[in-house]
Amino acid sequence: MNSDGSGLTQLTPDDAQDADPAWSGDSNKIAFAKAYCNFYCYEYTSDIAIVGVDGTSSNFVTLNGSASNPAWRP
Repeated sequence: MNSDGSGLTQLTPDDAQDADPAWSGDSNKIAFAKAYCNFYCYEYTSDIAIVGVDGTSSNFVTLNGSASNPAWRP
């Protein structure tokens, strides 16, 4: 994003609820919790994903369905 607010880039283009972003120490990646609703939306599952600041290289680092509040090691 530019200083004037233009040039926005969607980093997570899906229907999931993304929360708890945490910048990596080198500021090149963002870890975040990605929550999905189950088939009938009675409950949500949440995993941690990492995406590059340019929107590339998105991948999950947890797949247990109950992760939140990611943090980077110094």
